[in-house]
Amino acid sequence: MTDLQVQHEVELYHLNTFHVAARARYFTEITREAQLPALCQWLREHPVPHLLIGQASNILFREDFPGIVIEFKLKGIHLEAETDDYIEVA
Repeated sequence: MTDLQVQHEVELYHLNTFHVAARARYFTEITREAQLPALCQWLREHPVPHLLIGQASNILFREDFPGIVIEFKLKGIHLEAETDDYIEVA
């Protein structure tokens, strides 16, 4: 069982320094490696645009994001590669 929680219509102002008001259609936080298979399954089942972010504040959302924003909060793990079929982290 996974604890992947995908939220709907989430405010994104807390993710950028300028606190611009914008929303994501979907949003999730990845805090454990065990969530990654469930995330990949969710992405296959929901063909929406996706945006992978770290805990950086240098993002400026100018408008609402029509897909899912995925905030990686894993320590010591970073995105190696991404295709339509897989996400590789190390």
